[in-house]
Amino acid sequence: MGVANDAKTLFSGYNFRSVEDSPFPHLIKKNVLPADVYSVLSENFPSLPVVARGRNTKIDNAAVRLPHSASLHDERIHPAWHEFVRRHTSQVFWRDINRVFSRVIRSLYPRIEDEAGRQLEDWRAKPRDSEGEAEVEVDCRFVMNTPVRNASSVKTAHVDHSRTLLSALYYMPDPAERNFGGDFVLGRWKRSPRFLTKRLILPGDWQPVELVAYRPNTLVAFVNHPNSIHAVTTRQETDVPRRYINMIAETRFSLFDTPKIGPLGQLLHWSEIRKTGY
Repeated sequence: MGVANDAKTLFSGYNFRSVEDSPFPHLIKKNVLPADVYSVLSENFPSLPVVARGRNTKIDNAAVRLPHSASLHDERIHPAWHEFVRRHTSQVFWRDINRVFSRVIRSLYPRIEDEAGRQLEDWRAKPRDSEGEAEVEVDCRFVMNTPVRNASSVKTAHVDHSRTLLSALYYMPDPAERNFGGDFVLGRWKRSPRFLTKRLILPGDWQPVELVAYRPNTLVAFVNHPNSIHAVTTRQETDVPRRYINMIAETRFSLFDTPKIGPLGQLLHWSEIRKTGY
């Protein structure tokens, strides 16, 4: 089933003026969807077993994800969510991303259109890992973080995969959630960029700048880059999973390289690598 050209996405109604520059280009919006629409989606957010698809949910504070390719074929998922996922894996979604972020994308990646062979406005979008030709692949994933037994962060400071052009998180906490935490943190380098692995950043190499609270109907989106440092704050002990939607746009090629700390440095910080699972 296709998506009508007039269908709205979470980016509808915004443009390049909505983007904040510091500490890196990003968009933050609260009360994104009308209350009645949000209520239907929130009340019908899939359960942890559905999102986990048989994976171990007893692991402490771990992320489990359900990509569009699985959710669209799962009859346990409410039809309103099927429509939401289709809309956010469509050409319409890329059109809205482009309207908001094309200026930033061209600024950060001046050769991206030459590499792709088309202007951003003409890029073809398709669902991630589907058949067909496209300059950009998009996904819309249900994500849950498992219950927390020991206070911890599910993601320490990092940047996203080098093929990821844009990342967005749409928060939908369980109404039973009382022990919030797991807020989104935007940060900046305290030194020239260096990475412990391809993505992981040492605690002493960055500083937090802005916090986006894990609250209902809240959207945060950003263009991925070696300077797009982000993390998740600690969650205290809770039986309630953390819930959100993750939307991404990926190119066919790597957008950047990440200068890595040498073998000796990695050995000295091996315990941190193991703890984060990167």
